[in-house]
Amino acid sequence: MDDFTHTSQPPEVAQGTPIGTSRVRFAVRPPRGQRGTVLRSMLRKGELCVTDEDVALIKSSLKLFQRPFETKRVIPRDQIFDAKTIRKYVYFDIHAPAGIQRVFLIASSGDEAKKILEWLPRQTTPAHEAEQTALSSYSERILALTPITRVTYGLIAINVLVYLAMCAGGVGIMAQNIPMTVRWGTNFGPETLGGGWWRLLTSVFVHFGLVHLMFNMLALFQIGRLAERLYGSGRFLALYLFAGVAGSIVSVLWHPTVNSAGASGAIFGVFGGLLVYVLKFRHELPTSIALQQRISIVVLIAYNLFYGFTHQGIDNGAHLGGLVGGVLLGLTLARPLNEPARAKVALKSALLSSALALVVLGSSTYLLAHIREAYNEELQFTSLEHTIAPSLAKAMSEGGALLRVPVHTPGERYAIANKIMQEVVPQWEKLYASFENAPLPNGSPRIALREAILSYIDDNRKMYRVAVIMGNQGREPDAATQAQFRALMSDSVVQVAAVKRLSSPIDGRHP
Repeated sequence: MDDFTHTSQPPEVAQGTPIGTSRVRFAVRPPRGQRGTVLRSMLRKGELCVTDEDVALIKSSLKLFQRPFETKRVIPRDQIFDAKTIRKYVYFDIHAPAGIQRVFLIASSGDEAKKILEWLPRQTTPAHEAEQTALSSYSERILALTPITRVTYGLIAINVLVYLAMCAGGVGIMAQNIPMTVRWGTNFGPETLGGGWWRLLTSVFVHFGLVHLMFNMLALFQIGRLAERLYGSGRFLALYLFAGVAGSIVSVLWHPTVNSAGASGAIFGVFGGLLVYVLKFRHELPTSIALQQRISIVVLIAYNLFYGFTHQGIDNGAHLGGLVGGVLLGLTLARPLNEPARAKVALKSALLSSALALVVLGSSTYLLAHIREAYNEELQFTSLEHTIAPSLAKAMSEGGALLRVPVHTPGERYAIANKIMQEVVPQWEKLYASFENAPLPNGSPRIALREAILSYIDDNRKMYRVAVIMGNQGREPDAATQAQFRALMSDSVVQVAAVKRLSSPIDGRHP
């Protein structure tokens, strides 16, 4: 039963003098306890007709092979309470004998919603009046606590400046040069666990390109200002940085060889801190705001975690670590909105928060040291794998340049051959020794990668030696030497494909 009547004739809309009519979408939620609440609360397109005696909600329907019919609900004005508007949305309650029902309208615009509100009765319940009073004072109270959110704007500025400096340094607007980002302080496991502990913090301010930066800074702007006002600037900064470091720690524990960076671990911590606040001090906040914040925060957290688990390149370890860090520290940092109450618990809250941070970071130090020991050889090999690229490029470039030098006399051929043996071959010998002496634990999946890299380097050092022999043989090297050179070149191509298949590129996983 939804109290709508059906007719195939134009209905008598309402009694009394007409006040206004508007095309709207509307939903009428049945009283609590009745079945079909979800289906019967779905939006319908229709018309709102208001007179000085009644308010009518009318919906026209058309079914296949049937005449058009209309459904309508006529509501006496004395049953309408607590009307309010938010942007283009209008809400009011129907206090009918069967129970209280909530009506939800979507007008065509914000101005139309305000017009509808003027047509409706202004009767209010005591609970609604109290809520409106709380809403009107809420903004003033939190603005008085923190008039200017300096920390939020400062964090955004630091992130943007770091990004601009990275662009100027050659990383690229969209961060195409991912390996170069390691130099700017990303949370690259081999470097972090190899003594670069500062990366746990600096990685929070490094981003992989403009899109990554924009999404994170927009989220920080939207939620950071509210969190800073509720917690206070100093406590908000502590929450943000602690959550960021916690996210970095979980990230490197989760996948020690991955390159990670971005602010969203810290931003997840702010989400966690806000959720703690609206739950812990829900009685000090306006009911509608507390409910809205709880729902929106939970939905955002759930969506982003789901997206991270279903898409590659997302560091959910940092997300979860930041979220847990924000929740834990938020429990001790959060204080009431009432100024005297805030001051009363300030010292106790600060001491508890400091103790919690020390315990978490101390425990993490042990875990990181343990994982470093367990993965030490893997980490060293991964670091070598990703830092050897410039040396490989140099050896290939210099060797290729010498092979392309035009020669016309035996003396010129001898000079080029001598230069290859003295300057190029030793580079390949050094690269081979680096990987040959890089230990890996028995059963490591990276042993096959090391063998492919060694084969590739060995092919190249042999190729340059054979090239020297061919050069000394003159313009027409013997067929066996040429065949040997071609075989080495062919095998090097095979080994390159194997290296690409087996290697773990610095893919720039971002939280």
